[in-house]
Amino acid sequence: MRTIGSPDLTRLDTAPPGQLSRSDLVGARCLQTVVRQALGHPARPAIDVVAMDEYTHDVVVPIAHDLVLVFDST
Repeated sequence: MRTIGSPDLTRLDTAPPGQLSRSDLVGARCLQTVVRQALGHPARPAIDVVAMDEYTHDVVVPIAHDLVLVFDST
């Protein structure tokens, strides 16, 4: 995982109700696990898929109002 900027990821350890926490995503080895966790979460964040070209897609998973996870999929 590549971090851009200096987000304080420790705040995800004690996420407020309705927000994904680090424990929801820990151990995820593939994008399918992350998407299933997000869609199964009570907050059910809006996951966006951005087609970069016919082979590459970015999957954007909002974690907090000022923090998103972006996964590059080829």
